[in-house]
Amino acid sequence: MADLDSDQPKVDILRLQKLVVPAAAKKQLVNELLRLGISTRTLFPDLDGIARGLWQIEAMHPNR
Repeated sequence: MADLDSDQPKVDILRLQKLVVPAAAKKQLVNELLRLGISTRTLFPDLDGIARGLWQIEAMHPNR
């Protein structure tokens, strides 16, 4: 169990970075993440996340 009285921050916001993905690379990036098992459905496993994940897959692969 984590020490709740620790003086160490839980998130180091000084190391966060914003990554801008070019529009042309988005589909390939999403496909690679899906192959790794990373999707809206796995990141947000509630009903809304599952529905949004299914919609994203259908929108990207309408002819499946």
